[in-house]
Amino acid sequence: MPLTQFKRKALVVALVSQAGLTATNVAVANDSTEIETDTIVISGEKIERSLKEATTAVTVITEDQLQTTETQTINEIAASTPNVINGGFGAVSIRGVDGTGAATGGYAFYSGARARVSTIVDGVSQSWSGYNFTPSKSWDVKQVEVYRGPQSTTQGTNSIGGAMVVESNDPTYYQEAAIRLGTEVYENGNTLSNLAVMASGPLIEDELAFRLAVDGSTGESYITYEQAATELDDSPDLDNTTNLNLRSKLLWEPGFLPELSAKATVNYSSFDGSYLNWANDTDEDYSTQTFTVSSADRDYTRIQDSTVKSVAGDADYQLTDQISNSFQIVYAETDVEFNEYTSSRTVISDVDNVTVENRLNFRASDDSATAFVGVYLSNTETTQDIFSVIDVESDVTTAAVFGEASYQLLDELSLIAGLRYENESTDRMLDHASNTNYNFDESVSEDVLLPKIAAIYELTDNTVVSASVRKGYNAGGGAVNWASDTDNIGYYTYDSETVWAYEAALKTSIAGANVAVSAFINDYADYQAFVSEYDSSLDDTLQYIENVEDALTYGVELEGDKWLTDSTSLRASVGYTQTEVISDDDTIDGNELPNAPAFNTSVGVTQYFSDRFSVGADVVYVGEYYSDLDNTSDYKAGDYVTADIRANYVIGDFTLDAYVKNLTNEDIVYWDNGAIERVSVGQTRTIGFNATFRM
Repeated sequence: MPLTQFKRKALVVALVSQAGLTATNVAVANDSTEIETDTIVISGEKIERSLKEATTAVTVITEDQLQTTETQTINEIAASTPNVINGGFGAVSIRGVDGTGAATGGYAFYSGARARVSTIVDGVSQSWSGYNFTPSKSWDVKQVEVYRGPQSTTQGTNSIGGAMVVESNDPTYYQEAAIRLGTEVYENGNTLSNLAVMASGPLIEDELAFRLAVDGSTGESYITYEQAATELDDSPDLDNTTNLNLRSKLLWEPGFLPELSAKATVNYSSFDGSYLNWANDTDEDYSTQTFTVSSADRDYTRIQDSTVKSVAGDADYQLTDQISNSFQIVYAETDVEFNEYTSSRTVISDVDNVTVENRLNFRASDDSATAFVGVYLSNTETTQDIFSVIDVESDVTTAAVFGEASYQLLDELSLIAGLRYENESTDRMLDHASNTNYNFDESVSEDVLLPKIAAIYELTDNTVVSASVRKGYNAGGGAVNWASDTDNIGYYTYDSETVWAYEAALKTSIAGANVAVSAFINDYADYQAFVSEYDSSLDDTLQYIENVEDALTYGVELEGDKWLTDSTSLRASVGYTQTEVISDDDTIDGNELPNAPAFNTSVGVTQYFSDRFSVGADVVYVGEYYSDLDNTSDYKAGDYVTADIRANYVIGDFTLDAYVKNLTNEDIVYWDNGAIERVSVGQTRTIGFNATFRM
């Protein structure tokens, strides 16, 4: 059952109290320890540097932390950090900016909207098609870096709101292997089973090594499906899902050429079956997480058949002691198909991408200066068949030159400057089967400069402060204006959006506590917004993307961790964000951005009873927010508290995990669909078990 108001308030008070206690302990402590940010190395800024030297707010989740087996997707992991929430449609929202882009859910798929938060796995940007059709998983992952704020200067496309950078483990020159078996049981009695294996080792001693990681799951959803009449009598089992992820790596470091390190990576992911988390049990306030399929009310659900394949080649060459070169080439295919039930409508999307990037890197012998300059070239061809009514084709070529330099001006002061020049050329075409008036064919090209400047000052050995200014960018595009009558569907264009981001931060380590505080202001121009508007000439409601003159987000973040005793660890985070639309349209001027809670916080504690047995708990609170730009009060979401508990026991090479997610079975609403009475809901109470054998 959901939490009572008293319990909800008590949990929130506990969260704030714990976070405040951590900050107070740090502020009044007199003794200090080595700052942890010296020892953690990040790669998402395209050059390896310590976390202390990061030029933007970033949370790093290391391999040890990733061993908690109840969080198995990158999005779940990211949503535990300040000012990051799960958006419910395969992406996260960061600092009040929806990672899915301007449109949400299926509309993002139809419209071709760009994601605002990129997911980069081993240097390869993951394709986006409106939903997270093939979610990135955490099995055999070394590190996850969650960057908040625009990363366009270094990461380019789809990173105006932030980026999630994932590093998986590389091949080893020694034998290792692991296997994991597990199952989850949901509140409705459905189960989901998973199996994961990993093997790594040398093929040629100290020269050639391989690594293979496979994980998959099969079972049923936490959503309960029912029918209004006989809609499901002849349909497939709507709650069944099967997911498979395979990653293989080959590492070559030839003895005759020690300066060279080359790596080939092959990824394959497939996802079949249910992937939506809609509920329309309005009489129960969505508390039963039930979706009733109804032909009469056009309440449809979808079954997908999706595959993602990629091949990447990386080569790093040490030219001199100070200069090296990094090269990557990627070919990726994303094939998505979904069928609506009970209707017979089908959407097919095929995306082919080739990307080449080369960087020349420099590091002074005394580490007083670092720099890189790179070139980037990408071509993406997309074809879509929407309901056998509309054919959409696009060909996008992106070329960029980018670089960054860091110089230690004083022993305590470092200055960092970066710049990216990017050109995107796009050919778009739409063919409407029954109404040629809506056909569209055009070519556009746009140039953009994306500067970045930062300063880092080391106050003490354990405390650094920093400030940065950078520009973010998200390309415009051509989109389908969705309408209830498919004859009214047409093609239109919208402009690119940009943001100037201003950020200040403090990182410190005192009395065994590592603490980071950030404050930010993001000023968006031509913000891409999703709107719904009635067109009297068509007697139809059209839903489309338009550019809003200005939008502002600002806030603060606090996160920290501390060993309270030799056997008790505490971690806590608090995020506060305010958003505002600035527009000539009086109906939305002053409104908040959608999917932008003012407040989110988390507290986690782990108690180690021995080196073999531990228990832990995490509590997360997400504040209330609007689902639409009009700030309709009936379409609010968020305002939930979830608690997870876990136990871990090690017996030799075996590790046994048991956990309960959403312990209180809180009703989680991520997004309200508005006029259609259905919402995107979060996972119900879940009991899980995993057994892992490593050798």
